[in-house]
Order: sequence, then C-alpha cells, then structure tokens
Amino acid sequence: MLLVARPFLGTLLLVFVAVSSASHVASAAGAACPSSLARVSPISLSPATWPAGELDKYTALNLASDQDKPEGSASAQGGIVTGTAEALAVHVGTDCLRKGGNAIDCALAVSLTQITLALGEYVSFLGHTFLVSYNASQGQVHSINGGFNVPLGESDPRSIPGCSVPAPNNGRTVPVPAVFSAFQLAADCYGSLPWSTLFDAPLYFATHGFPLTRRTVAVMFSASVFPILNATAEGRHVLYDDQGAPRRAGQMFYQPELADLLQKIATQGAAYAYQGDMATRLATAVQSNGGTLSVTDLAQYQALLVEPVRQNFSFPYQQPSRAAAASSSSSSASFSSSSSSSTSTSSSFSSSARLSSSLNVEVFANGFPSNGGLHVIEALNLLELYAANGVNFSIYPDDAAAVGALFRVSSYSWLVGVVCELVTQGPALLSSAFQSVLHLSVDFSSSNRVTKTYAATIYRVLTDPTQQAGLRQIFQKFLAIKQKASSSSGSPPPDFSLLGLSPHDHEASSALDDELRELHKYIRGSHSAAVIVSDPQGNVVSLLHSINSDPYGTGIFVDGVAVPNAFCSQQKRILLTGAGNRVPDEVEPLIVLANGKPIMAGSEIGAGLREVSMVKALLMLSSSRFGAKTANEARDFYNAVFPSAKVCHGDASRVGCHFPLNVTVSQGAFSDSVLATVRASGQGVTEIPSKLVPYSTGFWVGARFDGVDGSAQTASAPHRLNGWAEGFS
Repeated sequence: MLLVARPFLGTLLLVFVAVSSASHVASAAGAACPSSLARVSPISLSPATWPAGELDKYTALNLASDQDKPEGSASAQGGIVTGTAEALAVHVGTDCLRKGGNAIDCALAVSLTQITLALGEYVSFLGHTFLVSYNASQGQVHSINGGFNVPLGESDPRSIPGCSVPAPNNGRTVPVPAVFSAFQLAADCYGSLPWSTLFDAPLYFATHGFPLTRRTVAVMFSASVFPILNATAEGRHVLYDDQGAPRRAGQMFYQPELADLLQKIATQGAAYAYQGDMATRLATAVQSNGGTLSVTDLAQYQALLVEPVRQNFSFPYQQPSRAAAASSSSSSASFSSSSSSSTSTSSSFSSSARLSSSLNVEVFANGFPSNGGLHVIEALNLLELYAANGVNFSIYPDDAAAVGALFRVSSYSWLVGVVCELVTQGPALLSSAFQSVLHLSVDFSSSNRVTKTYAATIYRVLTDPTQQAGLRQIFQKFLAIKQKASSSSGSPPPDFSLLGLSPHDHEASSALDDELRELHKYIRGSHSAAVIVSDPQGNVVSLLHSINSDPYGTGIFVDGVAVPNAFCSQQKRILLTGAGNRVPDEVEPLIVLANGKPIMAGSEIGAGLREVSMVKALLMLSSSRFGAKTANEARDFYNAVFPSAKVCHGDASRVGCHFPLNVTVSQGAFSDSVLATVRASGQGVTEIPSKLVPYSTGFWVGARFDGVDGSAQTASAPHRLNGWAEGFS
C-alpha cells in the first residue's frame, strides 16, 4: 500500500516523485484491506424496499426545477447526506444510513446512483474520484486518490485533439479511468457493507428505468453536445428512443447494457473493469478512435491511499449571544424524511468540539499528487495572517478589507498555481523572478507552499504597496509573454531577462492557454458531483467524482458507460506528468477537526474551485452565523472567467488592469462602496451582469457538526443542479 508522507518540509517532493513514477504499480484495492466482496449482509438498498410512497416522492423531487424544488438544507442528530445533484440519489444515502451502513458505504451508494441517473453526462463510471474521510474509531483522517493516469502509449501530448471533437478522432483524449478502483479501495478499507449491496440502487434504476429531467434532455440536444452524441450509435441511443423519436422530459430511460455491467462489477469487483472483458472492449473502442489506451494501462491502474494534506489554523471566531443563536437556528430551513427517523440515535460528535471565541482547528484536504489540498491550505495560511492582523471575515461581504483580502489571495494563489503546475521548471522560474524583482528568496516547491514560513513571506508581499508593484510586474510579464507568443511568427521572442531565465518562448503562453481551455470546459457544463455523508458513529466522508470532460465525453460508450474526453484540455499538464503517471488534479474535498473531532466538511465542483472552497470554509471558521446553509448562500467571486488575460495582455495602463488579475463578480453581489474601496487598493474587479455569469462557476456542499444551534449536524447543497440534503435521526 502506498502511503504518502505528510506534506511538510522537504519530504513531500520526494514522495510526489515516487507517486508519479510508480502509481500504476501501487497496492491494489484490497491488497492491504479485507475485500468487501467477501462480506455478507441481509441488507438491501434497492428502492423496491423503500416504504410505500418514498420512490414516487423522490422521483418527483428529482424532476422538479430549481424554482419548484424545496431548499436543499437539513439538520439532524444522527447523520446527514448531501450532494450537488440528484435528490433521488441523495435519498439512497439516507436509506443506507437507516439500514446501518456507515458513512463510506452511503457516500459510495449515493455516488454510484448519481452516475447511473446522469447517463454519463457529468459523471461516469470511467471518471475519476477523490475523497477525504474521518474514521471515528481510529480518530484519523484518510485520503484516497482516484485520479486519471496518462496511457503508456501517449508520446506527443501537444497533439492531443481539443474538446468538442467527435468520434472517430477523439480517442487520444481518453485517460486511464479510476472510479471503480477507487470506490472498491474505499469500500474494502473503510466500508462495512458488502460491495454488492452498494450496487442495489444503481441496478434498480438501470433495470427499471427512471424519468428524464428537463435539464438532462436540454443538455443532450444542446448545440455543443448533440454533434458528439450523434456521431456514435450508442450516443444516438441516448438521443432517440427505440421508435426514433427524440427523447423528452419525463420519458422513462432504461439501461440494460449498463445493468449487465453493474451486476458483473457487483459480483466480481473492480477487476472486471480493469482486467476482465470490459477492459478489452474499452481498449479496443478507444484505439479504434485513434487513442492509445491499452489493456496494460488498465491492468496496471491502482487507486492510491495517500496521506491528506493537513495544517493547523487559529481564527478569531465571532459567536452571537445565546438568544441570537436560537433565532438563527429557528430560521434555518431543514428537511428530514418521515421514514428516516424510525431509529433514534445520539450523535458521536463530541461537544468538546463546540466552537469558542478562539477557534483552533486542523484542516485536512486531499493529498498529493493532487494539487487541490495544496491550493486550499496555501490560501488559508495567508488568510489566517490577514485575520491575525485585524481583518474580520465574519462580516463578509459587507467589509471591504475582508473582500479585498479574499480577492487578493485568490488571485495570487490562482496565478502561482498556473505557473508552478503548468510551466516546465515553473517553481524555479518564479523563484528567480522573485529574487530578481523583489529581492526575496522564495521556495515555490509544493512542499513549501503549504508552510507557515512561506505564507508569512507572501503575506508581506501582498500587503506592502511597493512589493505589490513588483509582484504585478512579474505576473504581467507572463501575460505579455502570452500575448507575444500568440502573435505572428515573425514577432521577436519574448524578453525573459526580467525573470532571470530563458525558457521556451511559448512556455507561459501554452500554460495559460491550457488553463483557459480547462476552465472553459468547466464553464460549458457541470461535469462533477460532490457528496458529504456523516453517520451516527461519527464517521464523515467528503467525496468528489467527475467525468472531468465535456458532457458525455467522447460520445463513445462501452458497456453502457460514457467514455470521457478529459484530456482534451490538459495537453500541457499531461506533457509535464509523463506517460504512465498520475495526473495531478485541483479538486478540494476537505474535513476540519477541532479537538480531534469533525466540526465541518466541504466539497466543491465547477470552475471556481479554490475561490468557492476558500470562501465557504473561511466563513464557517470565522463566525457561528455562517452555518452550512448561510455559508452556501454567501456571495461568490471568480477568477475563472479570466478577463484580465483577454483585456490587459500585460499592459498596466489599461483600465482595470491592477493587481495581477481581476476577479469577476456578478453585478449587485457586492456593494458599490465595498468594490470602490477594493479597487482603490489596487485590486482589479470586473463586474458582469448576473445573466452572463457562467452557470457552473462553482457549486458547494457543506456540513457543520455540533453547531451553536444545538443540532448535531447541519448540511446544505446548491439549489441549482438539483442539489439536495437530508438528515437522519
């Protein structure tokens, strides 16, 4: 079993190299943990076993539009289940809790059902997944990396086709898939139910069908998705029924081919997908469309048990009077199904974790080779220093100092991530630039970016006007490089003398282009799902799974499963990763402990990953008025639209081109006075009409435990995308 060392000091870089070079031979699911295939239980999670009326109730809820659906928030004593999509799948998790499943069991049951109901639009059994889990009996937090691998035969990543390319020319956009391997690793090591039981609900819906939602039909016939599906026979089956008529909202959809596959996976385990007949069919299908994915790639793939990235924090914590807390509690929306309260349980979340005026916590996020945990820890380290120096985040979004600090940290973190993670020798390039321009020696290695020492140095840069000017100069140079590299071939080569190095002329340009393509892919449509589950024993899971591609990916289906085109926008990342290795991702599921017990969990999907996760987590750590629901409703902002790259081009004289990048906000989200003060500090802000804000810029699910309102657990899901939350008591 590959255990990645804790991400402190110099150890991490060595561990990251080891993961990158040997991920395909890391320990198999079950190699160190008893196989969940051998477990026996009389429990069934099939909706056929639900109390009368429940299936109809949740089917109707799943079909409801955003405007017609109740609020997705819940409070309970025993456990919670919340997800960004598919209320019907969320209730599968509640049913799992009431029948004795633990948090891992129920999170996996929800996720497997979400994928079945999604048809392969935004999640896929051939996607990737990441989770962070708290094991109450051990008092430990674990992390599983189910990221994509690069096929061994991929030798020229720069020539991988872009997105929206239909079959038969998109096979090289297909990664080595992860979901089945990672899910079984989680079930084997931390679950309690038999592996086959987790497939009861997905098998039911694949066999007995379910009605299509209006959103599902709208997406499949959208201008960008229809050509992809229409290019393959399997894709046309998604578009048209057996009579050749276009699918319509409310029509039942059946998946017999998928049901057959799920039955085999349920009885034979993930090995059927990686070493069995499915592996052969998948490799053949991808290669017939020009790809390099092979049966060797599949046979060698393993999900990884990794050490989560972790860091201690201390935030000033604003707590209202008891009366105000009671009023806040009574005003929060909640939902608990009548059938979920049949068993009375007391929470195992210790009251010792209740919040105080000085909140000392430990944040755990997904570990390396993922970069998501790095991003959130890096940002929170900086924000902790702002808070220690008087910035009151508890009054966000009405305080310009709080808003400005969040905007500035987000912009900085985003750009540093692009350079360090998408540019060859990016950390060295930045170190040289900081030395040349700011006369500072800064180590930009991944292991150092999560440290307090690094944060203290960067905080001084972000808050010193003189240093800000130098920092702006550094990052505007990257934008200038991008502009020059994208102009005619006769242009003079970019001048890197300022940065002290001479990389290839197109290096920064290609990195920014790749990041833009990846962000635009996120913005075109939701392609992920986040799930949080807690159980009566005190276990907590924060999980994210995704197709990480355009809706329905390549349009190729194998055994009823959509094949992702996830590499259509990650050419540079794949080049840096190398054939056969694990691709770093940027997702950020997290769990926060106080006194060794969970006090909150969160996970986010969409384009605004670090911005949304950073804001929601920080608010819940700054004030008791930000419970799961109120934090979810807090005003968002985005670097994802990236207007400065298009408008500024490194020209500081252009209007609005201030601190390295503008952030983008919806008009009316922040007061004019707050934005005026933020702009006066040198932070650029771009306002756009709310109707122009991309739909999937960020969706967050969150949970809080032992809150001031007296209930053990509260949870919230986004209203859009049919997000839902339920409590179990």
